[in-house]
Amino acid sequence: DKNIIFCSYQFYDTDKQIVKDTLSSIHFDVVILDECHNTSDSQRTENVILNNIQYNKIVYMSGTPFDDIYSGYFNKDEVVTFDFVDFIKYAKEHTDEISLPKLYVKTIDNLLFLQSKMSTLDKDIFSKADAFDYRVIFSNELHAESFFKWLFQPVDTQDYIINKSRWFDLDKQKHIIAFFNSNEEVAIAKKALDRVWPYGSKTVVQISGDKADREYSECDEHKINSLFDNNEHTLILTCGKLTTGVTLPKLDTVWYFKSASSAEQFIQILFRTMTPCKGKDEVSMFCFDTEATLKVVKEYAAIRQDLDSTAVTRDVDRDTVKGIITDILSCFNFMYLNDKFEFEAETVDSYFTKIHNLPF
Repeated sequence: DKNIIFCSYQFYDTDKQIVKDTLSSIHFDVVILDECHNTSDSQRTENVILNNIQYNKIVYMSGTPFDDIYSGYFNKDEVVTFDFVDFIKYAKEHTDEISLPKLYVKTIDNLLFLQSKMSTLDKDIFSKADAFDYRVIFSNELHAESFFKWLFQPVDTQDYIINKSRWFDLDKQKHIIAFFNSNEEVAIAKKALDRVWPYGSKTVVQISGDKADREYSECDEHKINSLFDNNEHTLILTCGKLTTGVTLPKLDTVWYFKSASSAEQFIQILFRTMTPCKGKDEVSMFCFDTEATLKVVKEYAAIRQDLDSTAVTRDVDRDTVKGIITDILSCFNFMYLNDKFEFEAETVDSYFTKIHNLPF
């Protein structure tokens, strides 16, 4: 007979000694540790859990093992790769087993250009022009409020907008998580959105910072899913919470106002939207930092070639890198906003050039 025991890290960390005594009394054939994104420096994994459990073999699992692969903690023959691209490819080939929503990553990195273009058509639309420089959008409430008003404005009332199909249509975004660089930015965005969010301030929830909503600040997925269930539109504001460890089936949109911190975090955030849910056919990430997406693709190419990321475009054959980019673009729909206010699909050649021109 085979016996399988499931135990969360949080449950093991409790003071219930009976849990630890029970697990330490069993000699396991295999121990599987999920969510091991930083195994090589995890004190809890090594000292708290593994030193107190008897086992023959151990398997570490991670959807974003970037740090561990670079660290050299594992030998090459100890790593089995089935990453996010492999998973999406498998899902596309086995739709009878897995039904994933179509994923769009939409980059908006030309706000100043759009500001200039629109200002020539309506000189009064940008009375607070500096609010549309991404570096200062969330530096104060006036800038943030001005930015969100522009973002949410209806197309049919704005004759100067070239493309009448709204590129940022809120009606198609039901349940959203917005990620910011700091708790201060979260607080500023919350005050601005309380005044301009069209679905009522009670559906805008701040979960990071001193003024976080206590009901949701612990990131209890049952409470957050209940919030989604009970409202047609919801918006959650956060700095670093909700990147891992939660399943939110109705989440369909991410606003990414963060700087490019790491490919690992970016993928973790992106995949919060990918949980299948009835009626959820497509999901979107609106990314206001183009380097974030480029960094992800470059790091992925590096891992595929077992190299440091700085060597990808320098030491690897151009066709090999293009082949990896083709793989990624076949799974994700990377798009950018052009000067006609339309999202265009990235091409392999243009994306390779952008990666090649990265300063790191």
